[in-house]
Amino acid sequence: MNERLIVSGGYRARTGVKSGSAADECKAAHQDDICGYVSCAIEKGIPEWAFPWDQRVSCLGKRGPS
Repeated sequence: MNERLIVSGGYRARTGVKSGSAADECKAAHQDDICGYVSCAIEKGIPEWAFPWDQRVSCLGKRGPS
């Protein structure tokens, strides 16, 4: 899997996206706001599973299986 770290305002998000993509646009727009970055990236078509579980929970309110 081609995985790269995106560092934004001290946060790191694991994603499976390549540079020059929507993720870079979102990174630039939301430098100090990891939840803004996650939301932006998902709106631009990056799948939720590309982000670590803790970010999905804190930013998107996702619950684990019951």
